[in-house]
Amino acid sequence: MRFIKIAILPKTRLGKSAIAITVLFIILILLKMLPMGIPVPTFGIVFLGILGFITAIMAVIKKIIL
Repeated sequence: MRFIKIAILPKTRLGKSAIAITVLFIILILLKMLPMGIPVPTFGIVFLGILGFITAIMAVIKKIIL
């Protein structure tokens, strides 16, 4: 019986930056949802979300190809 080893934490620089961008996105969303939250521009939050998603997809594709 063969077991597949799945890495949970990223090991490449691209993967680590995708995680950092995603964590920043989540923190800004939470700050925006607070009743007296910090005025964070919504377009900036959306940009970080899209950037984190694209970076994560690039990291996965790069890992599969190489």
